[in-house]
Amino acid sequence: MSVNEYTLEGQLDSRKHAFNKWVLAAGDGNVPALSKDGEDEPSWIKIPAEFIVKSDKPSIDAIVDTIFPDFSLRQEDEEYLRERAILTPRNDDADQINKHMFKKLQGTTMTFKSSDEICKGSTDAIEQQQSYSVEFLNKLDFPGIPPHKLKLKIGQPIMLL
Repeated sequence: MSVNEYTLEGQLDSRKHAFNKWVLAAGDGNVPALSKDGEDEPSWIKIPAEFIVKSDKPSIDAIVDTIFPDFSLRQEDEEYLRERAILTPRNDDADQINKHMFKKLQGTTMTFKSSDEICKGSTDAIEQQQSYSVEFLNKLDFPGIPPHKLKLKIGQPIMLL
């Protein structure tokens, strides 16, 4: 390893360490919060400029390329994947990022469908079956519950709860 590579690696480790400390402080409520006009309690925090991804690409491309450089070459490297994460407070943003990353994954897409029906143990199951068609149930999309059509690829990281 050359001196320049060693210096660059040390700087990256230092930035990662600083970012990790800041995220922990934010999560523990130790980062000063600000209030916007009309808000009773402060609920906004300022993100330090050094932690903001700057790019002329669309934001999802910029974030993914910054956090997962060379993803297509290293998507099977478990250590590489374990060292990285993209955090977002909104499910819509997480869904967009997941779809973007899914497109970058190599491999064949497999689709798994749910089996939606009204619980037959319910006291008014017949009435509910008449009110809620399978097509209607398949269109429902709730946070924390897989969609009716779950698309996966071999090697794709998933979280089971």
